[in-house]
Amino acid sequence: MDYELIDHQEWHTEEDFPQDLDAVCALTHMGMYFEWMAQTQLLHPAVIEQLGEKMTQLQQQQLNGRDILEHSLGRQLLLSFFNEFGRRFTEYYYTDDEEGYGQFMSDYYTTLRVDLLPSLYHVDNSRAAYDAVASQFDLAYLKWQASLKEHNS
Repeated sequence: MDYELIDHQEWHTEEDFPQDLDAVCALTHMGMYFEWMAQTQLLHPAVIEQLGEKMTQLQQQQLNGRDILEHSLGRQLLLSFFNEFGRRFTEYYYTDDEEGYGQFMSDYYTTLRVDLLPSLYHVDNSRAAYDAVASQFDLAYLKWQASLKEHNS
């Protein structure tokens, strides 16, 4: 299994992290992505099994993705958290060779109007913010799936 590190809380809190925020705010963007991946059924079965009851709590909105990353998954995103299709989508959408965050971060910034906030880390970890960005993730996923069909035609 590939354990490749995609993102980690420490990458965001090492330098220039806003002093007015708790370090958990560095997990908000990762948590929203993880939660969307769970809702889209792109998690690896071993992660689902490891999380157990927390998966039910996530589905029932008693926990959110940030909670799970903080308390159960080492404050990080790994490719190994996702099934094969999830890994392929993440490589397409979340990561890139230059900046490391691909179209994911562009969509996150635009959808959640990060330009109007003091920083990326000031995004509210709310259901409304998640719902807005999840809709954008859905569109990106559909676009990616369509590109696969075109490639295989």
